[in-house]
Amino acid sequence: MKFNLPKNGNGLPFEILKWALLVYTGYRSLDILRSTMPDQSMLMALPALLGLDVGVLVWSYLYEHRAEGNQATLAALLTTADLIGVGMCLVADSLMHSALRVQYTDFINSVSIWLVAFVIFSNALGAVLYPMFSPHAERARKEKEIDAGFSMKKREAEHELSLAQLELQNARMRADARNLLMEATQAGAGNWPTRSTAQPALNMAKDAPTMPSLADEYTGKSADELREMLRSGKGQGNPKS
Repeated sequence: MKFNLPKNGNGLPFEILKWALLVYTGYRSLDILRSTMPDQSMLMALPALLGLDVGVLVWSYLYEHRAEGNQATLAALLTTADLIGVGMCLVADSLMHSALRVQYTDFINSVSIWLVAFVIFSNALGAVLYPMFSPHAERARKEKEIDAGFSMKKREAEHELSLAQLELQNARMRADARNLLMEATQAGAGNWPTRSTAQPALNMAKDAPTMPSLADEYTGKSADELREMLRSGKGQGNPKS
């Protein structure tokens, strides 16, 4: 009779050995678990095997066939933790049914309570973290981080653009004020035909912070009065020659 070897190279003798040993260690683990539970909760010891002997099979299978990236690391760590727990339960249960039980009571209690609880809790934690470590979940998490960073940079750029637009608007207003002031000054030099055409430039010049005295002197004067002031040299900015 010829047996086909699995892809990983394990033959039928290896599978028989593995399952036989796991059945034996599973019985020992179940016995040590039952010793820590009340009589009415004996059936609860069976699910606890998922964190020991069954956990070895599950995590090792995931490591070999399913796990990727961080999942593989998690599966390897939990396989190792379950194997350590199975081995300690085997030793503790053997001592519990031997003549050395009295001498190793503290060791048996430590394994059956603290070590077993830690290994089972580690398996429960691993079951929650395993899907979170999948490549798909990691890609989705990185995409969210990139989107959040892009949105933040976009808001900062929009804020800087708004400040630049305000600064440009202020610069244009200052430039317009200077231009009107120059027009008012040129008009005051001898080409100011009427009060109505000169008044807007003088009002802007009056509001401009650079030359308030010129606006104060010319505002309210008629064209004839302004020409007389310029001819006599009384106007500021146009001294008599």
